[in-house]
Amino acid sequence: MRLQEKVGKHLTVYPDKVVIKSKAGIASFLVGNSTDGEKTIYFADCIGIQYKKSGLTIGYVQFETSSGMMNNRSDNYWSENSFTWEKTKLPREKMEEVVAYFKKQMDICKSNRNAPVVQTSAADELVKFKSLLDAGVITQEEFDTKKQLLGI
Repeated sequence: MRLQEKVGKHLTVYPDKVVIKSKAGIASFLVGNSTDGEKTIYFADCIGIQYKKSGLTIGYVQFETSSGMMNNRSDNYWSENSFTWEKTKLPREKMEEVVAYFKKQMDICKSNRNAPVVQTSAADELVKFKSLLDAGVITQEEFDTKKQLLGI
C-alpha cells in the first residue's frame, strides 16, 4: 500500500516495515524539512506509535523507535518518523484502518520476540531421527550421518 501527502512525503507499507520517502519541494522547505530521503522503519524496531486524527488540522502517525534519532524537531507533524495527511486527501476511516494494521504488525513482532526458545538435546534429536528411520523416511546411512553430526 502506498500513501501520499501534500508536503512531499510518501508512505509505503509492507508486512514487516514502512518506508517514508520525502521529496523536497516548496512546502517542505517552508516547514524546515527540505531534504530528499528515505527512511525504513521495521515494525520490530518500534516501541510505540503516536496517532492524531485529522480534523481542522492535518493528522499524523509517528513511529517511535528506541534510537530516538528523529530529526530533533519538537513538532510531531514534521518528524522524519512521521507521516501527515489531510482528511480531504485520505479519509479518517482509511487512516484509522492503516494505523490499526501498524499496531497489529507491531504486536505480532513483540509476541514473536517474547516467544520461548525451545532447545532440544542431542538425545531428543536422535529419538526424532530414529523414528524417521523406522518410518522409512530416511536411510540407515542418513541416520548414521545424523548421529555423527550429533557427536553420538
